[in-house]
Formats: sequence, C-alpha cells, structure tokens
Amino acid sequence: ILEFSKPKLPIFKDIYFFYLNSVIPLIGGLLTGDYQAYKYLAKSIESFPEKDVVRDMLKKAGFSEVYTESLTLEVVTLYLWKKI
Repeated sequence: ILEFSKPKLPIFKDIYFFYLNSVIPLIGGLLTGDYQAYKYLAKSIESFPEKDVVRDMLKKAGFSEVYTESLTLEVVTLYLWKKI
C-alpha cells in the first residue's frame, strides 16, 4: 500500500501542511465544486497513524514480514507485508 504520510523535516513540514490544508482544498474545490472532499483528505492524512504504529499493528495482527519505506521527503510511505 502507498499511503500519504506526515513529513518530519521542520521547514518542509510547515510548507506541506499549508499546501495540504489550504492550497489543495482551494484548487480541488474550484475544479470540482466539492471543497469538503479535499478538507476531508487533509484530515484523513493528518489522522493516519505514524508508520511505526502501523508496523506494530500489522505485526500484532500476525504479519511476520513487515516493510515500510518513506518516499518523497516522507510525503508518502510504502507498506509491504506478508503473512507466513
């Protein structure tokens, strides 16, 4: 699964959250007429657990091979898992 994440690099984090909470809803709303969908996207990304929490949840669920990799300055995270 490729999931949006929350970057940790301080200056990039500030720019990212401004873009996520202000620019994306504005542009998405103008193009589609549905501002709320893009505000929901931002809230969804912000409320998604950190990758270490997801990794622990998967291991507790019985997945023995769990791999995560942060990509694009931690804007997205790749999750791979396998149950043996």
